[in-house]
Amino acid sequence: ESTADPLSTITVYENVLHDEFHAVRHKHSGNVLMEAYHNVIYDSESAFYLRTARAEVHHNLIYRVGDAFRIWDENRQADSEQWLSHNTIAESDSLLVVLSDDPDYTRVVHLTDNLFAARSSSDGVLILARWGSDYGVSIEGWTFASNLYDLTDGGADFLFHKEIGVAGTPVALPFSAALTHLGDTTSISEAAGFVDAGANDYRLDATSPARAAASDGGDIGALVYEDP
Repeated sequence: ESTADPLSTITVYENVLHDEFHAVRHKHSGNVLMEAYHNVIYDSESAFYLRTARAEVHHNLIYRVGDAFRIWDENRQADSEQWLSHNTIAESDSLLVVLSDDPDYTRVVHLTDNLFAARSSSDGVLILARWGSDYGVSIEGWTFASNLYDLTDGGADFLFHKEIGVAGTPVALPFSAALTHLGDTTSISEAAGFVDAGANDYRLDATSPARAAASDGGDIGALVYEDP
């Protein structure tokens, strides 16, 4: 990818990936575009490590991972925009981890219509510059909407966020305060309503609050409800 032409396009689809550190990783791809869909990723440290100019990551099933989406600015060569929507993430630690911002470029993330079920603790479901980041993370222009969070402890320290130019440690906010901070008026915290999570069946059951709750009127997550 270090020699890829600017705005080269990569499509990652219909793969089963497991027991990886980063299941999908772009090492040197500041000007590369990516679409990823219909993948199953499990038992990995992170599912997607994104360093692309633009990524559209949708309708993927991810379970038993540390981070579903990790974003960093290393080797960044352009402004970036990431669309993360309609993914189902189960038994995992964090939905989104952004390590730092490069002050020379802008970044926008759209996080919508995802279903996230925490593994054991929701300490840092969203982490926007938490550990030693030099610059912090700006969320100007970002979208947080219509996600369903199944939290094991009610969302204590749900969000860690350090703004650009703000000294000191990141702010830590519980679920409700975090949504206000992010300008999110449509996401909810409810039990996911999986068919059989113990058997890795993460389809929605008939009573799931994710049904018909997405911003487009469909189901939240990657796996829609199916009539028996």
